[in-house]
Amino acid sequence: MSKDTKQQILDAANHLIEQEGVAALTLESVAAAAGVSKGGLLYHFPNKDALIEGMIAHLIQNFDERLGQSADFADWLAAYVRLTLADMSLLSQAQFSILAAIANNPDLVQPMADQTAAWQKRIESVAKDPVLATIIRLATDGLWYAEMLGIRQVSDEMKQAVEKRLLEMIHDSTQSE
Repeated sequence: MSKDTKQQILDAANHLIEQEGVAALTLESVAAAAGVSKGGLLYHFPNKDALIEGMIAHLIQNFDERLGQSADFADWLAAYVRLTLADMSLLSQAQFSILAAIANNPDLVQPMADQTAAWQKRIESVAKDPVLATIIRLATDGLWYAEMLGIRQVSDEMKQAVEKRLLEMIHDSTQSE
């Protein structure tokens, strides 16, 4: 099976969750939605946890590719803030459902933890002020997680003001060099 088939399966799983909720995510329903046999699905994803891991890995890869690896740290951190906070409004039901599904198996959170650790390592090794850069990352992540969990208690206007201030903090920290 080709890489396209694997992507077709991931897309079908996302679409299924988006349309019917996480309870509808079974290997049989995903195979049917993807137009592949259950054996074909099992070739790429031997069980439901592997499928969810694949979905999470795909989300992380897409985010990291969009984020890029700018040589200029301030540009990278600003892109992290913009992309993370912009994605809050773009989070699909599938992304919410995947994140809810991982609550059932804490091991599935590990790829997200590993990626966050890699970003934090970059912050600590490259930032002129790693404490300020970490504060900016944590504030950004906090807004994202609050949105994801449905507990954001700030208005859209306040969220935009916070984003603007975070970007100003990044800019200001590079002007004092």
